Amino acid sequence: MGEILLWLLFFFILIGLVVIVVYQSKLESELGARLGAEAHCSAGKALHLERQSFRRSGAFNGQLMCLADLEFDYINPYDSASRINFVILPEFITHGVLCLIYLLTGHWAMFILALPYLYYNVRLYTRKQHLVDVTEIFNQLNWEKKQRLFKLGYLIFLLFITLFWMIYNALEDDEM
Repeated sequence: MGEILLWLLFFFILIGLVVIVVYQSKLESELGARLGAEAHCSAGKALHLERQSFRRSGAFNGQLMCLADLEFDYINPYDSASRINFVILPEFITHGVLCLIYLLTGHWAMFILALPYLYYNVRLYTRKQHLVDVTEIFNQLNWEKKQRLFKLGYLIFLLFITLFWMIYNALEDDEM
């Protein structure tokens, strides 16, 4: 039973990491879809203002959403960079804690699979390249999007492996 609870903990930490990298709320996606469809009419302008007020209300915006909004000029570079930079350190810390828990609980294979991402994050942090620069964000937009999509894919890969081991351990406990 303890092993299942550990895998469940790993699962929720990975879900948290995926949410940190990209967060898609229903309201955000609906507003984005309506805004894209009605961008050239007055209703589109009203939806844009509604979307901006939604953001100012303190709702969390994912890194990929901010980069997409910046690309389509829905948000200014300063707001986009500050929102992305706000979640960078929590992402790094959460992944570091996940790797530490893998290591302490003896899940060596999962630790080794999660290690390259941790190394990349530590390398970015030590070189002081982890924050998005407001003045260079347009020049680095494609790179930043690719980087975050790769991170998302990597985290989803880890999530599926964790889900597999959680189900495997649950079935193994059932047989006993």
